[in-house]
Amino acid sequence: MVRQAIAPARCQTAFREARIPEGSIYQSSLTGSVGNVGQIWHRMYPDVNVKKDPETGKKKPRQTPAFFEFLTIFPDSSPESDEFLYFLENEQKQFQKLWGQ
Repeated sequence: MVRQAIAPARCQTAFREARIPEGSIYQSSLTGSVGNVGQIWHRMYPDVNVKKDPETGKKKPRQTPAFFEFLTIFPDSSPESDEFLYFLENEQKQFQKLWGQ
């Protein structure tokens, strides 16, 4: 099994409402459901800048409205998995492959 990690360099802030277009992986075997383990591990982390406080001289974290989004994919040989990997490699520009084959 080959694992792949893919993440955008920096994402914009999250959408306020979910828009699920045709061709979405929402509620598919890739994402899983109750009682069905999916093939994607998804995490989002806030983008934090560290700045020196002029009064104390100590470094303080300041959260920005941006975030980092990481997808770890455990692909199998299913058509859904192959189509999603093709989409990530060829049809989108936001995500950047970090490692994997």
